[in-house]
Amino acid sequence: MRSMLLNLEKVGITDDNANDYAEQCYDILMFLIRAKLYSQGYSSSGKGSHEAEVSYLRLMNVSEKEVAFMDELRYLRNGMLYYGKIVDEEYAQKAIAFAKKMQPRLKKLVV
Repeated sequence: MRSMLLNLEKVGITDDNANDYAEQCYDILMFLIRAKLYSQGYSSSGKGSHEAEVSYLRLMNVSEKEVAFMDELRYLRNGMLYYGKIVDEEYAQKAIAFAKKMQPRLKKLVV
């Protein structure tokens, strides 16, 4: 997260780098979700694994609104990687705000 925030401070957000920030936000949060899954003896793989990991947030007492946004971010990230989907600066700002809010909460649940 620190690296992304430093980059954000130095470079800022534009439509040209919005996908990079959205993907980084997704990755940061998914690593924490997976860490919690693994610490509980679970893992996921194969088709539907990312959906399952996002759904696991419900067991981490995350609100439905937050789960829905994370699922939207998952869907868009998949579109970026496999179908050339492009998000704009406004969406990247939403993803960053969401990651800033969620990362400390999820980190506390993992440690």
